[in-house]
Amino acid sequence: MLNIMQSMLLTAPYSLYYSSEEYEKALQAAQTRNMIIGVLALICVFLVPAIAKSKGLVRRFGEPKQKGSKKMTLIVWAICGFFFSVISLIFVLVVSRERPYNPNGEDEAESIMQKEVHDDKQILENGGWRCSFCGAANSSFMGFCKCGKSKAESKKAEERS
Repeated sequence: MLNIMQSMLLTAPYSLYYSSEEYEKALQAAQTRNMIIGVLALICVFLVPAIAKSKGLVRRFGEPKQKGSKKMTLIVWAICGFFFSVISLIFVLVVSRERPYNPNGEDEAESIMQKEVHDDKQILENGGWRCSFCGAANSSFMGFCKCGKSKAESKKAEERS
């Protein structure tokens, strides 16, 4: 009963102005348009977050948002992709890669290298050990290096050389 009333309410205004054939054509065109928009939205649900992730515009859930950053979680990118399909796709394609904020204006690679050197010195000063195989600095509580060699193997190799 409810469906009949809804169809009467929806078709009544059109029946005053259009013939049944014109109404059917208009209805078919609207269904086709809605199908195209739906497929585009579904494509953008997966495409927009993938592009955002490849450009470094995704932050982990729970990670605090930094001032001036365009990073959003994957679910937010997916929601934007669904509701604002083409607009969000254009936005993600146009926005440049996210770079860490560097107030000194130094080169990104230089600042990372300096940070690693500082971290290595701090680790070794606090009783850490340096792997003789790969040269990485490890904390004193670490039994194995990131290269897979143990602390004992590293000390033996260091004694031999």
